[in-house]
Amino acid sequence: MTHNLDEIMGETRLLIEEGKLERAKSILMRERENLPNDPLLNLQLGRIFVQQNRTEESLHFLWSAYNIAPNMPSGVAILALALQKTGKAFHAQKILRQALVNDPSDIVLLTRYASLLQFQQNFQRSITFNERILVIFPMSLLAHANIAEAFAELEDYDQSLKNIEEALSRADVPQVRLNKAINLFLMERYSDGWSEYEARLDPSIPEAPKRLLRVPRWNWETLKNKTILVCSEQGVGDEIYFSAYIPKIKKLAQNVIMETDPRLVNLFKRSFDGVNVHAYSRRIIDGRPIFSYGWLKKMKKPDFYIDLASLPHFLSDTHVHPLNNGYHLKHDCKDGLFWREEIERLSVGKPVIGLFWRSGLFTPERQHFYPSIRFWGPILTMPNVCFLSLQYDDHADDIKLAQELFDASFIKIQSADLRNDLDQLAAICSGLAGVISPSTTTAHLAAAVGTKTIIIDKTKTWSPIVNNFDAILPSIEHIYPPTGAGWNWVFEQTRGKVERWLD
Repeated sequence: MTHNLDEIMGETRLLIEEGKLERAKSILMRERENLPNDPLLNLQLGRIFVQQNRTEESLHFLWSAYNIAPNMPSGVAILALALQKTGKAFHAQKILRQALVNDPSDIVLLTRYASLLQFQQNFQRSITFNERILVIFPMSLLAHANIAEAFAELEDYDQSLKNIEEALSRADVPQVRLNKAINLFLMERYSDGWSEYEARLDPSIPEAPKRLLRVPRWNWETLKNKTILVCSEQGVGDEIYFSAYIPKIKKLAQNVIMETDPRLVNLFKRSFDGVNVHAYSRRIIDGRPIFSYGWLKKMKKPDFYIDLASLPHFLSDTHVHPLNNGYHLKHDCKDGLFWREEIERLSVGKPVIGLFWRSGLFTPERQHFYPSIRFWGPILTMPNVCFLSLQYDDHADDIKLAQELFDASFIKIQSADLRNDLDQLAAICSGLAGVISPSTTTAHLAAAVGTKTIIIDKTKTWSPIVNNFDAILPSIEHIYPPTGAGWNWVFEQTRGKVERWLD
């Protein structure tokens, strides 16, 4: 490597650490025109594309690096990660095994292989493999974190927490603290869990928001005669979920300003009387949301701000009781009446269940959360029931398969944008007998307007539960299988619940 290339690699490494991925990529692409076969250049470019969630594009550079330098552990590890993310876990396993034959004690290769076992849900093998890593590298934080995650998946939360604490004793890593929060929720230690959940906001978390805001963060100061800004974060489903706390914060503050996704503004304005709701000004740079607040100049300057999903922590919710009586959002009454009549007309008076089975973000890493339509037989074979697809993407093949396998009866709504017109979606959900879905925006919205909702999951939910219902959105009942069971068990249980709805 030339002295000049050394400097370039050092400069771009610093830019990557600062999150300036586009600038680093521009420098590397320019240099690559002169050195197209340099393995480190290709590796660095591939790593940037992976960080930008442009994984398919990363493979071109990562394969180039691998073909030139197949024994470079960091190159093998990042290529394996990219293959895993693009649904090629078998190929990832193959190149990792081959690399480990050549270098059986390399910590980068060992931890990447252990993480792959975790991804493949081979939790017991993952634990065994990570324990072997600890024999060689007893100070490995990642090995302890991986063991903790595997024990959590096996529902041994006490052992999981021990390994998390062991990892944190080596380094206070925010991502590990975030894992600890989820573990504490699963153990029903909610106060401790919400405290640790604050780690999601640490700048080292790639998705943590950056706020261009010169206002102090609320830290339990009195809000009497004060104005507080409740800030948007995370996804639309989370905004709907945690917005259930707005009535509580409104009782404490003289004025509440709330920023949110533009699709939720009308719904939130209707639902939270006296709250000043405004669409956020947000851009995404290298996966990190950056919020601007020029729009605040037209309003009374807030005394404090607080992140929306921090409200359970700062309001000290221990989830002994449900947060509300079943709903906190109000759909448009006129639209609700229209859709109720339209749904009844289309179904010829039969009860209609809304179904959602696949997220728009259907990546290999997320697909195990979403059961194939083939598993839905116990629901789709229910007599005297119609079904309404609440999917907003192209799902004609799934509907065709459901009709071929189960002779299921679906009604169609053509005129509503189920992805972007959340006001209309809320009104539609209000006219349904119930909704069944994995944990999605659609499920949260249906429950938030009071529609009976079942969220199906393959593992125990971390959401707080009171009397078998969600503590924050009490119209939700979570159904997940005991250890060793799977989707068939979930759908049989769900059918029994729906039959009781319809009695």
